[in-house]
Amino acid sequence: MSARASGYGTVNLDVTAIEMDVVSTHGKATTLHKAMAAVATVALCVVAIAALSTSGSVDPTHMDEVVDANRDRMRLAAVPGVMEKAAEVSNMTAFGLRWAIFGFDNERNKILPTMQGRATDDWEKDFLAFKNALPNDDVAAAIYNFEFWSDEESKENMPILVSWRPESLEPREEARAGYYLGSLMVATDDYVVQHYPMDSMNENYFEFCSKTMEIPIKQCSLDKDFHNCPFGHTGEDGAVAELQEDNPCRDDRCQGATFQDPDTVLDGAIPQACCTYILDVYCRDPMNIDNHGCHPTVLSTMEKECEIPIIHEVPELLVTPEDEQLCLDECIQPCSLFEDPNDTWRKCSGCAVDGQLHDMLLEAGQDASEERAYQCHSDAIGFVMQRCCGIAPECATESSQTDFMCAALEYYECEWVEHRDCPELKVMQTRAASPAGCCESRSKADPPLETQFEDDIHEVDCGGQYTSDETIAEWDLMFQVDRPCADIQEEYRIAEEARLQAIADALAAAEAEAEEEPAPARRMTESDYAGTRQQRRNAYAAMYSDKRR
Repeated sequence: MSARASGYGTVNLDVTAIEMDVVSTHGKATTLHKAMAAVATVALCVVAIAALSTSGSVDPTHMDEVVDANRDRMRLAAVPGVMEKAAEVSNMTAFGLRWAIFGFDNERNKILPTMQGRATDDWEKDFLAFKNALPNDDVAAAIYNFEFWSDEESKENMPILVSWRPESLEPREEARAGYYLGSLMVATDDYVVQHYPMDSMNENYFEFCSKTMEIPIKQCSLDKDFHNCPFGHTGEDGAVAELQEDNPCRDDRCQGATFQDPDTVLDGAIPQACCTYILDVYCRDPMNIDNHGCHPTVLSTMEKECEIPIIHEVPELLVTPEDEQLCLDECIQPCSLFEDPNDTWRKCSGCAVDGQLHDMLLEAGQDASEERAYQCHSDAIGFVMQRCCGIAPECATESSQTDFMCAALEYYECEWVEHRDCPELKVMQTRAASPAGCCESRSKADPPLETQFEDDIHEVDCGGQYTSDETIAEWDLMFQVDRPCADIQEEYRIAEEARLQAIADALAAAEAEAEEEPAPARRMTESDYAGTRQQRRNAYAAMYSDKRR
């Protein structure tokens, strides 16, 4: 690794190709990579020669242009958005950013913000995410809020500029980078205090702190302490070593933890493993119940810190439910370099946002996976969080997927909204397009419940596509368009009265018919029946008497 801490401002005209020492804020100087210095020297000499050749002598009106060559170059070397992003990074309270990286666009004719990372209280993890984001084969620059402990109880933040030139870079690209570096330095001039040119990045947080930035080792090592530890650590040398080995102030799971006001704490103040150990193990042991840190008041505060939501590895659903959240191998590049910006959400909405190494998703024909950090994800610069949404087909065309073009489709009710809001908008538009009327609900229960009538209900909500399965299972639904329920109920009332009247009329007619029927025939007496029986016997005898003889 080659690096040096340079004084900040414009590049000095006396820069040479040899290594030069510059006093840094925290100790002796480090060295600027020879090639980067040579490029800066050549570029500045060209500016100076051009100025001198224009006039026979250097008059005072041109002196500022020669000395302040970087500011002149800023008008030539485009670095759009760099100053604005630098201002955001410098305001950690408002924007919560740990770092931002600047790199070339696809045409390689401008440098712009490409990636950023959010600040947590886990400084080691933040630094690792930053290292993972640096390109392997291209130049870049970055602003980094480097925090460290000045003593046991107070922190310092040093905003630094890192110019990144990997060792494998071709000379032509190195020269191109040198041309833009001056403009970038001017754009970030008000927001950083040191500049560290780098050509490799093998250090962890502690090594970068102590070796590259040359901050005293004792201060850098404080990152591993449990700061303001309420379980007995007084902050004095040797105090931790005197504690029991199972004390949280000594436990490896609590390295780097900070016990502080839960209203101002960032994610990572107390590692989750440390929280679990303290709350579920250490303070449940009867032997530790008298420890100050296990007092209910202290534990109440600690529980609040431990409840701070962590940064999710994979984001919640950012696209519509009908879209699959993908994370393809293209997502290892910054979102700002995608040819079609809308591919950022189509291809990378499911990518991890923590900047750590993860297994790449395998595609057809691949036999193995490798761990890479995804640089295009939902929290990255350039990730498109909106789409043109609406039920009209015009809202879904490729040409409509910019805020300007979508706004031009107002006639079709297309709106530029966040992905997660699109389903609700479509439901609202579909419902508005659906006819409204009276919804009649007849109970399927036994015994049935009272029939319900609701006015101004859309057809999609009365047995249509937005009616729940539970409702359909419990009720028979009937929709009548553009009719008030009162009219329908009145029709039912009239029909019921007519039915009852018909029944009454039928009963009355039956009674009248019964009154007009003739009297029933007289019943035969026993003697009548006997005489008839004798007559039958005589007739039988007369018929068969000859045959029997």
